[in-house]
Amino acid sequence: LGNLPAWPALTLEDDGWVGFTVVRDGEPRQARGRVVALPDGAWLLVAREVQALGALAEVLDRAFVTVLGVTLALALGGGLLMSNDVLRRVNAINRTSRQIMAGDLSQRMPTRGTRDEFDQLSLNLNEMLDQIEHLLDSIRHMSDNVAHDLRTPLTRLHGRLENLRLRVQGEARDEIDACLQDADRLLATFNALLSITRIESGAVESRFEEVDLTGITRDACELYQAVAEEEGMQLNCKLPERAIVRGDRNLIFQALTNLLDNAFKYGRSGQSIEVEVRERDGHVELAVCDRGPGIPEERREQVLQRFFRLDDSRSAPGAGLGLSLVQAIAHRHKAELRLEDNGPGLRACLSFATARA
Repeated sequence: LGNLPAWPALTLEDDGWVGFTVVRDGEPRQARGRVVALPDGAWLLVAREVQALGALAEVLDRAFVTVLGVTLALALGGGLLMSNDVLRRVNAINRTSRQIMAGDLSQRMPTRGTRDEFDQLSLNLNEMLDQIEHLLDSIRHMSDNVAHDLRTPLTRLHGRLENLRLRVQGEARDEIDACLQDADRLLATFNALLSITRIESGAVESRFEEVDLTGITRDACELYQAVAEEEGMQLNCKLPERAIVRGDRNLIFQALTNLLDNAFKYGRSGQSIEVEVRERDGHVELAVCDRGPGIPEERREQVLQRFFRLDDSRSAPGAGLGLSLVQAIAHRHKAELRLEDNGPGLRACLSFATARA
């Protein structure tokens, strides 16, 4: 500012600085400074104009805002690109995982050859899948060999007993008939146990696709109408026009026939068996209801175990594997098997996720 012609009117600010107005070239200008006391009792005012500093501060503020905006835009754009790429790769892994869970063990996680973290994860998962597929192939081959090695002599034994039965009379024939029944039960038990093992291990060849549960149930009901007439029972089926689920048609049919076998086994002449398919809360329920003795609530988890039988049912034919097989098929389809009270009797319900949900 140079030397001032007169001492200006000062305004003391909170930070100890003083502000005042000075006229230069006929224009008032703002200034800030400090007042210093000299030894001889005089006062020294040191100050400068703040208008130029204010303009510089505005320039710096605008530059900061501009740089910050550009930085944020670049960061946001880069983040979106990276997140989209990450999502694409995660979705690709999820799609492959769903195909593998559906039973297609030939699928492998996608890789790009970049050897980044996603590639390392995919390579590790693929190596694990290779080992699982190898183990399942071993189980499948072992099951096939065991099935052949055991089923063949049982079948041969059954044939020899039938030939022997034709040559004898009286009590000997009765004993052979009992042996034939035992052989049939043993073969049925072996087949059921082998089916459960293969289904639970994933060794069974499954063909998952969209299937109409109404059509499957209608076929089973038509098949069992003759059984109902022979047993003096009624088989009533309540079916919607269509009920689409994703699964293996043959396995679902097998589960349904097992439930129907149980219903007829524990039902009584003159009673009815109800079969119902309905959609409810994003799921399709397949229920088989009988009027038999039912299952106590505290035993409903136990009857799903292999070979477990209630005391009241030990005299009935079977080995206690029917519901275990249904449970294995339900798990294979990520469905739920519920055993409920039918008042009286049992309501066995399979709940599938609808394919349209």
